[in-house]
Amino acid sequence: MRLKFTPTWKVEILSVRSTVSGYRYVCLYPPPFFHWRFSSIHFLLLFLLVFPIGAWAQGDGNLQLALPQNLVEGRNQIDLSQDLSVNALPTIFKEDGNSDDIPSEFSLEDDGNGTDAAANVGGSEGSHVTISPNVDPPDPPSYLQAFGGPTVIDLYWRAPDDNGGSAIKGYHMEYSTDGVNNWTSLFSRLITGGESATDNRGIATGATIYYRVLAVNNDDERSGFSNIASATAGGPGYVADLTATATGRNEIALEWTTPRNSGTSAITSYRIWRSRDDQVPWREIVPNTMSTGITFIDGAVDAGMTYYYRVAAINSTGVGLPSLNAASATTEASAPDAPRNLTATASGPTRIVLSWTVPNDDGGVPITGYQIESSADGADWPDDPLVENTGNDKTTYTDTGLTEGTTRYYRVSAINRIGTGAPSNEASATTQAISAPGAP
Repeated sequence: MRLKFTPTWKVEILSVRSTVSGYRYVCLYPPPFFHWRFSSIHFLLLFLLVFPIGAWAQGDGNLQLALPQNLVEGRNQIDLSQDLSVNALPTIFKEDGNSDDIPSEFSLEDDGNGTDAAANVGGSEGSHVTISPNVDPPDPPSYLQAFGGPTVIDLYWRAPDDNGGSAIKGYHMEYSTDGVNNWTSLFSRLITGGESATDNRGIATGATIYYRVLAVNNDDERSGFSNIASATAGGPGYVADLTATATGRNEIALEWTTPRNSGTSAITSYRIWRSRDDQVPWREIVPNTMSTGITFIDGAVDAGMTYYYRVAAINSTGVGLPSLNAASATTEASAPDAPRNLTATASGPTRIVLSWTVPNDDGGVPITGYQIESSADGADWPDDPLVENTGNDKTTYTDTGLTEGTTRYYRVSAINRIGTGAPSNEASATTQAISAPGAP
């Protein structure tokens, strides 16, 4: 974690001297900040020595500012403020008499060398210091994609994996005619409301435009740029009325309407994308349908899963604008059928071995475990099963720790991610009784 100390008065970094065991702080210029990182600190006292700016003073006192206990690695762990007052003032060397260059904030960073240190600062009586989390720049946006329509280009990208500790408030988009030089802001303001944008400047047919985007968080920290994406204007307009319908466990049917604007030439085919989360990158499952038909059957899907689709028309210029809506459907799935052929066999005086056959139908998704129930009479089945979930697909189980001559009844149910299926047939066994030794 990095902590940023933001005084409400001007502060001058005067020196670094040893007070706290186990840390060494290094001054970095420019800007005039110290940085302090730690991954786990449970108790730490930071001494700040204060005096009126521009003055020399003598004294033997100092002020202690205690950080909270049990700090853990991560952001947003610190929210602490304290009023500082000048009492007995220590001897301090003032490096420069020019107060115009005094920084207004600083932070401290452990460089891992384990040397003691703390920072002396200048201040005024009654000054207020706030300790707050320091925000990093966000990661760059990723998977930027561009699609060219008749006179516009649509852009989609994925949000940063890490926002730097502060929510993303918008995106800055730039464009270029060659993808190398002369990058220009596409909009005068940040893009807000999602990870998409449209360049609707009236792009000439056949013109290829390159784009890149960066993220800005609420602390105005800017990320690096995304990948560069390009598209050529002149492709068909939006595919409309896209629908997706599950027609079985492993099949989804798509249907759409031909775009009203075919672009520079007639539509020749379509491109189809699929996603599991309605986020880029979209997986291209059909690069080219090779026909002008407006239906498609996706037979490469798993049961019990939700899939999202987009479709774009293709003409001689290229791939046009993807459908504005992402149609979705969830394939069918169910809990498994009952396991078959359950048997129970006593194995000595304290063990009963169970064995069964997998269900005829797993519900369309893999079996992940089995629930095993045990009863003393085969009529009253406890609410709490013997085994809630075996956590594997093995079809045997040994019930141990029984007493000799005990009869137990069992039934087994299969489990998949949809739920727990119906129980199997019942099976019972009686542990062996230990015979008393004969008379000598």
